[in-house]
Amino acid sequence: MLFILIFIALRFDISNYAKPPDIQPVALHEQNTDIKTENADSQVSKAPLHLAANALDEHQPTGKCCAEHPYDPREDTAYRTYLWATIAGVAGGFIGIFILICQSILLRRSVEAAHKGADALMDSEGAVLKIDEGALGINGAKSRVSHRIHNIGRTIATIITAEQAVQLGASPDSPPNPSLYEETEISIPSEFYLPAGEHTGVTNYLSDRSGLTGKEALGTLEQPVVARLITDEEYTELTKRTKTLWSYGFVRYRDVFKRVYELRYCQRFEPNMAMPPNFIVAGPPEFNRLTRYIAKEKH
Repeated sequence: MLFILIFIALRFDISNYAKPPDIQPVALHEQNTDIKTENADSQVSKAPLHLAANALDEHQPTGKCCAEHPYDPREDTAYRTYLWATIAGVAGGFIGIFILICQSILLRRSVEAAHKGADALMDSEGAVLKIDEGALGINGAKSRVSHRIHNIGRTIATIITAEQAVQLGASPDSPPNPSLYEETEISIPSEFYLPAGEHTGVTNYLSDRSGLTGKEALGTLEQPVVARLITDEEYTELTKRTKTLWSYGFVRYRDVFKRVYELRYCQRFEPNMAMPPNFIVAGPPEFNRLTRYIAKEKH
């Protein structure tokens, strides 16, 4: 029962709200509005013509607002911020590239310094060969020249190739067969190990091909070199310096770091030095040196 009464009361209230508004007040309002409009029109009509025109002009858009205030990016804070950020990014990129270039240069220099340091360490610990001045002597019916090769380094040296020559020549400035230093196919039968602080003897003999040059002076398996004795006539020419006796050659060896070196020597006999050693260092500097050896490629 209570629910029925509440439902009826709500229906009645809703029906009252749903009732359309009274039209009469609207009509009266419209009538009043028309009266006011007529009065305003009469007043406007009574107003001077130029005032009415000015009033109309004041309410019409002129378009001068946009013309008087055009868009200026220099006054735009966001645009300027973006522009400066772009410039800073480009400058930062150039700075980064410059830093990378400097780092690469420093890295290359450090690598080169490391290589030089490693080479200096190996040089200080490697094998170094030195040859003494020769001594002229007689061994039976053969004239010989003896040398001693010293290993003054700190590690062992492996002698892999050697060639010597004793020859008579006319020039006191250069041996008769300097092409000997360019030989690459001459090799001793087996490798010879020379420990640090030790020395070994090298003996070579005057040959019957003393006046020849090139490979003919070195001999071949078919025509080997035959040692001989210096004649009295030749010795007289040596004392008069019309002829010169040379002892020269090279020794190629490998150190413990697998680096190959070449020791060249060139010495000339001095007849006025009666006591051995009676050879002195002579010839151009390229015939007396110790350098790294790199074999030439065969063509």
